[in-house]
Amino acid sequence: MYSLNPNPQDDSSPTPGGITILVHSSVFHTNLKLNSNLQVQAVRISLHHTITICNIYIPPHATPTEKEIEDLILQLPPPFVFMGDFNAHHSLWGSQKQNQKGRLIGNIILNNDITLLNTKQSTNIYILLWALYQVLTLLCVLKQ
Repeated sequence: MYSLNPNPQDDSSPTPGGITILVHSSVFHTNLKLNSNLQVQAVRISLHHTITICNIYIPPHATPTEKEIEDLILQLPPPFVFMGDFNAHHSLWGSQKQNQKGRLIGNIILNNDITLLNTKQSTNIYILLWALYQVLTLLCVLKQ
């Protein structure tokens, strides 16, 4: 059983949908109230240690400012894991191309002593979906 911690978007939002963090019901956690216009959510999870998990979604055509992201990071009690779909591309995390959001996030990482936990392997969901499609196709072929 999991606690659903949705962060729904209202109908007036330019980005439909929302984000959520699922936490097993046996894990003590608290939702953090964040002061941000970004689509973001955070929880404090206590196991052997307490850690903050922050989930963010930045739509492809959104243009957050460095100040918006840094103001958000300042609200996260350390240690924290800041993750999500940034729609940002930069060589720091293995992307073959760079975009404005990638340069922005890259600068924030470098200028704020943040450790990037990435193996520089692609995080593109389309590659993962293609791999899943290949496995499902193989299973269908084997079943025939």
